[in-house]
Amino acid sequence: MSSDRELKSKRRAAKLATLEAKPEFQILSNFMKQTDSSPAIAVQQILELTTLSYKLGALGEHFYNTACSIIALGQRTALEQQSELVTLVSELQENTILDPKTGKPLSHDNELVWTELPTFSWTFGDELHDGCTLI
Repeated sequence: MSSDRELKSKRRAAKLATLEAKPEFQILSNFMKQTDSSPAIAVQQILELTTLSYKLGALGEHFYNTACSIIALGQRTALEQQSELVTLVSELQENTILDPKTGKPLSHDNELVWTELPTFSWTFGDELHDGCTLI
């Protein structure tokens, strides 16, 4: 019988494998691997994914996957390179998505997309408080 530690490790590995397959993780991971890459390309890809997620009714999942991907990549990234993730998030935050139905800024859970980083606060809080259950 496996110990609690082994079970937690297996669960984490499974969750991480699931996260790594998500397009949000792939976009951010590719950005971090390219040392001369501008965050603008990754930001544009995330914005396109945001529009698609809105059309599919999956904005919450998209924001959660993005936040978890940032946590996971931050944990894997050397301290001197973590500023690249911060820059990317800052540039992402400079964008407001318009609701195609109303023409007004799109919001999720009463937070403007991407200006107010919907779901990031509770995702970061939950994942870090719980010992990064996802990671």
